[in-house]
Amino acid sequence: MQLADQFRELVDSFSDLIGKHLKLARVELKEDATAVGMDLGKILAFVPLLLVGYLLLMVAAGLFLHRFLAADVAFLLIGAVNVVGGGLGIFLAVRKLQKRTLLNDTKEALETTAIALRIEQ
Repeated sequence: MQLADQFRELVDSFSDLIGKHLKLARVELKEDATAVGMDLGKILAFVPLLLVGYLLLMVAAGLFLHRFLAADVAFLLIGAVNVVGGGLGIFLAVRKLQKRTLLNDTKEALETTAIALRIEQ
């Protein structure tokens, strides 16, 4: 086999490899986007329930505390608890999304290819 034929075969193989990496990246990106979209959709689906539930519970808690405290203090206390609870819930949801590794399989495949190419040299 001549050097030109070997070079052509190398270029074809490399081109095929790059094409497969791109195909893997597209498939993985679609899967990751779907999973992230589902998580965001779940979060958004529960927001109205939380709002109505919080409203009713907090009015009831404020009215109960009004027996022992001034009305403004009771509702201020209830409002502070809601802000802290809501902030914690949003923080946990955002943290879960941040931990998600995007294109992990593609990164691993590219690293494997890079190692293989270094060894071949």
